[in-house]
Amino acid sequence: MVQAQRLRWPESKLLFPSHTDQTQPRDNFRKGLDRFKALPGVPADFQLYDLKRIAISLMLTGQGVSHEAISHYVDHKGNLETTMIYDLGLVDPLRPVAERRGALLGI
Repeated sequence: MVQAQRLRWPESKLLFPSHTDQTQPRDNFRKGLDRFKALPGVPADFQLYDLKRIAISLMLTGQGVSHEAISHYVDHKGNLETTMIYDLGLVDPLRPVAERRGALLGI
């Protein structure tokens, strides 16, 4: 993918430049996030940070990724205490709060 991008945009110093200005980064993510937030059932208060929490939880519970690796992937800079918050073993006591919030939101 990297080689294909370099061939596609040989003049740019960026790997994924804007189609209109190769000196600027592409900003398609925000548009995609806005489309996602407009879908039925997505809470109005959904934030980009929620995606980070979901990704961390999935890596911890279903993918077998080490806590150390996740800490670096999500830019916790090796702070395992921060990463461990997302471990279901530590989050489980918060389940009643999350369920109550879901009930209030109707989801």
